[in-house]
Amino acid sequence: MDYYFVNDNAMIDGSHMIHQEDCPELPYIKSKTLLGYHKDYLTALKQAEKTYFKIKTCKICCTVTVII
Repeated sequence: MDYYFVNDNAMIDGSHMIHQEDCPELPYIKSKTLLGYHKDYLTALKQAEKTYFKIKTCKICCTVTVII
């Protein structure tokens, strides 16, 4: 489980980006909101949808690892 944040400032396309607490991009985001402690980015996404209409996940830190 990790802490997740959402960028308060929308990107050019109007979406807000979700990042994990250890994302290398996070320090460069000046205005962000803590979404809380989540088991994965999918539950953080659900939390962000309560505030923002259009949300994207960071391609660096929000990935799914499938173990077969």
